[in-house]
Amino acid sequence: MLRLAEWKDAQTTDDADKSDEVRSTSQLASTPPQPSSQVAGVPTPASLRWLSQQRLQQDLTELGVTAPELELQFPDLSDISRFIVTLSPAEGWYKGLCFRFAFTVLETYPFEPPLVRCLDAVWHPNLDEHGAVCLSILREDWRPVYTLVSLVQGLLHLLLEPNPNDALNAAAAEMLVQDPAAFQARVHQQVRERQYHFENAAPP
Repeated sequence: MLRLAEWKDAQTTDDADKSDEVRSTSQLASTPPQPSSQVAGVPTPASLRWLSQQRLQQDLTELGVTAPELELQFPDLSDISRFIVTLSPAEGWYKGLCFRFAFTVLETYPFEPPLVRCLDAVWHPNLDEHGAVCLSILREDWRPVYTLVSLVQGLLHLLLEPNPNDALNAAAAEMLVQDPAAFQARVHQQVRERQYHFENAAPP
């Protein structure tokens, strides 16, 4: 499991091994030449894949600069389209808790949003027990101008301010609106359960 800094180090090493000509024409590591972009005016699958990889590497670099405190891990460095983002809100209902989100960036990115799933159980109106995430910019509000930074900010906002009006977990949404104290107690209970599971988990 490689972290963001290790990925950036690997990118830097790759750049150092390239010729001066390649370095002068690209700041991205391991960048293949751009394929023919169109056939009879229609983008080819190869050109779309190339564009997706370019944009993804750019977004990952931006993410490291914009949010250096962010924990970003790559299960497999050879596949940077799959990674895990860990967020920890500094305030709100989930203050101090860590939430892992698995990202899968499709070859159609940025024309389609990444697939995002929460890996940790949480009592939240906009997250269900299967890890599905209800966030408008992951659905109908997505635009190609949005970046990974936009998505991470949206996820963090969802943890800071749950939206009961666009719920995946109807019971959590109802409790948040009708009985905030009970909602907070339920969140704390889940935190204790998670901590108990962590402390009593069998070693690998």
